[in-house]
Amino acid sequence: MSAALMHQSHFVEAHDILFFRGNKLFGEAGSFGDVAMPPSPSVISGALRSSLLSHDRFSFSDFKTIAHPALGTASAPGSFVVRGFSLARRRNGSVEPVFALPADLTVVNDEMLGIEVRKATPQKVHEKLQSSSMAEFLPILAEAERTKALKGFWLDHKGWKAYLNGEKVLGSQLVPTNKLWLTESRVGIGMSTKTGTVEDGKLFTSEAVCPLTDVGFVVHTSGADLSELHTLRFGGDGRAARIKTLQPNQLITPEPDYEKIATSKRLKLVLTSPGLFDEGWRPTGVNQEWRFELGNVKGQLVCAAVSQNEVVSGFDLARWMPKPAERAVSTGGTYWLGNVEASAADLRKLANTGLWFEQAHNTARRVEGFNAVAVCAW
Repeated sequence: MSAALMHQSHFVEAHDILFFRGNKLFGEAGSFGDVAMPPSPSVISGALRSSLLSHDRFSFSDFKTIAHPALGTASAPGSFVVRGFSLARRRNGSVEPVFALPADLTVVNDEMLGIEVRKATPQKVHEKLQSSSMAEFLPILAEAERTKALKGFWLDHKGWKAYLNGEKVLGSQLVPTNKLWLTESRVGIGMSTKTGTVEDGKLFTSEAVCPLTDVGFVVHTSGADLSELHTLRFGGDGRAARIKTLQPNQLITPEPDYEKIATSKRLKLVLTSPGLFDEGWRPTGVNQEWRFELGNVKGQLVCAAVSQNEVVSGFDLARWMPKPAERAVSTGGTYWLGNVEASAADLRKLANTGLWFEQAHNTARRVEGFNAVAVCAW
């Protein structure tokens, strides 16, 4: 298989702690750097690209004008793409991905049933009920009594597979955050970039991620062979991490029944990475009449559930300047489509390529892994 077509999966595991500071201003004396966990897919993309450049003895100055076989140049990305990125843990000899909760799922502590996962469903509401949504339906979580949602849970591979196929997600299929990582505060000292010495009054505090044993990240890539990479400079301060290319039998990969979804003529699209869309929360492929058309998949957007937006940015090492700050729909954003026209192969292709037009203008963000999506049964 050529490098341009090569699809690989890798397990990334920290040697010690990691710093993921997100897109908040940080660095002033006395400031506190909150952790952003999991980090943006651009963080792992940058780590992989930097490591590949180093492995192939490409300098950043070369990268500005000379095309790398897989990475292209700083202004014109090549074939290398991050296709997926998520938390993961090693269990029983295999690597199991762990997923963020979709926006239509809510975790509650029921007095009778214990920890339970409840799902919002699209419903028509009274015409006199005012809403900012222009879609035909609203996502409604029907409850007999008001309950408070619990935070800090993730879906294991069984829960994710159940969700993909429209089945009930069980409380036993949830993974609490404290079973994946812990956080601790670390004190830092500001250094002068000119002299390399400590500057007075420049103490600050940042939050560090401490992954538990056998917990890391799984990243799916295409367009380059990364099997010879063994270490990465990952996250803030360039902390060390191990990377291992996985064989197909070493990775658990839950998938939906694409044939069944195609036959049903309706589906859900769930963001598995932040979504960068020209029309705010409205995903790529949806026009003013709420008609969805992307590739060979067509349908009608009838409902949406999205969490609070986030801002993604980053730092361009090749050009030595910040990347533009862009508003993104958070991972887990959920969109319901009706009257779907697509084959199983079309749906699988959409899940593999994400919510991008074939001639996407934002090629730099595309190769970093944004707009990744899962196709789910509705």
